[in-house]
Amino acid sequence: MVTEFKDLRRPGASRLFRMRPWIWAPLVIFSFIGMAVLYGMATIPMDYGTTLLSSGILALLSCAALIVIYWAVSKRVEQRTVYELNPKRVLPDLALGCLIGGGLIALSVLGMWIAGVYRVESVSPDWHAIAKDLFLFIVVAIGEELVFRGILLRMVEERWGTAVALGLSCLFFGFAHYTNDGATVWSSIAIAVTAVEATTFIWSRTLWMPIGAHLAWNFVQGDVFGFAVSGNGMGGAILTPSISGPELLTGGAFGAEASIITVVLATAVPVLLLVLAIRNGNYLPFRCPWKRLAKPAPVRLIVFDFDGTLGDTRGNIVLTMRQTLAELGYPERDEETIAATIGVPLEKGFEQMFPGIDADGVALCARTYRAIFEKNRKQLVPKLFPHVKETLAALQEAGYVLTIASSRSYGSLKEFLREMGIEPYISYVLGANSVTHAKPHPEPVLKTMEEMGFTAGETLVVGDMPVDIQMGKGAGARTCAVTYGNASREDLAAAGADLIIDDFSQMLTIDLT
Repeated sequence: MVTEFKDLRRPGASRLFRMRPWIWAPLVIFSFIGMAVLYGMATIPMDYGTTLLSSGILALLSCAALIVIYWAVSKRVEQRTVYELNPKRVLPDLALGCLIGGGLIALSVLGMWIAGVYRVESVSPDWHAIAKDLFLFIVVAIGEELVFRGILLRMVEERWGTAVALGLSCLFFGFAHYTNDGATVWSSIAIAVTAVEATTFIWSRTLWMPIGAHLAWNFVQGDVFGFAVSGNGMGGAILTPSISGPELLTGGAFGAEASIITVVLATAVPVLLLVLAIRNGNYLPFRCPWKRLAKPAPVRLIVFDFDGTLGDTRGNIVLTMRQTLAELGYPERDEETIAATIGVPLEKGFEQMFPGIDADGVALCARTYRAIFEKNRKQLVPKLFPHVKETLAALQEAGYVLTIASSRSYGSLKEFLREMGIEPYISYVLGANSVTHAKPHPEPVLKTMEEMGFTAGETLVVGDMPVDIQMGKGAGARTCAVTYGNASREDLAAAGADLIIDDFSQMLTIDLT
């Protein structure tokens, strides 16, 4: 068994998830209130700064403290991988989040200008006030996202699914603003239904993107276009506007986020993000609480990936890919770029390395690769990873049904299994040419379950790439990631792996009951 499930993500990412409801609910409420109190305290140090620089430093230190406390509690108390604070995703997700949040507000103001309710009177920024507002907005974005997305949405989602968590967290978030100046029932509903921050979290599975969206939403609204932000007037915006017209269009004293124009635009984007989340396997279906607490069915079917999980084929693939590119005159790619294509269909791999390549080019690359690979295969037979053969034998003897679902062709798989001596342990082999939709689509797992007569609750998917984990999640199966293959532990955790192991022999020690 993996040490106290520390590497689990979702569902069942947190050990709180496995608690009885009368224990789980108070702990979630306590976590929510506790982080909310800490967030409130984090805004206080800014008032003690005697200069703009000292106020900024105190604000950033407060933010760092909030993140460290959240991370420490998640690791120590919940005993889980804190995937939502993946350090590799900080800059790209913050940038994209800022683009989404700031862009939506800019489009909304454009709509108000077209409607004749917003006009720019002058450009008169107070940079000192703007900088101070920015520091405040950073604290607000980090604090509120940790509270409403990191705790409330995530914890409820683990137990009851995305829809319930999204609705509940957005409702709480909207009406948490009801006591603000200028707030009305409508303004609270407007904030709740836009759900930009919540859906960026569901789609990206990091907190950095909703933090960026939240920060830019507030800053662009208040310090660029001169609106009140959730009823709070800002110090000195870049633009001094004239805002007049029906409150339904302008948002009134509460600000642009209460405008029907903003609501319409900012609701369309979350719908799109939810569609993308569903396609990526990041949307968890509704789960009845009493069924969710029941002990899961024991695993009986194990679906393995091949490349990077059972067979160490990386060297062969990289060599063949480099020879293919050289023969066709394409620019050389480094090993990591080539390895990132392992696990996806061959044609998709070329499209991934060369965006914009046409269909004929892809077909030529694939044909050339297969011809060269066949020559190499006869000379360079890939090896099994350590402990694979004996572990497969032990799993089969223990009664598990072992299968393979790979992006490699069926014929290639069968030859490798025979040459490596593990064919007797594998009951069913499914190659890329056996399905309509390849990884990360769940079809390979769904077809395997149908052919072998098992349910998702009885199935475990094991792979070394995020696409393997996404495939298993999409089919509703449990997932196990191996770190010795072609992806990092962080990327596998971010993809949603329920279990993460470092050696194949650990398949015999993890809890499959």
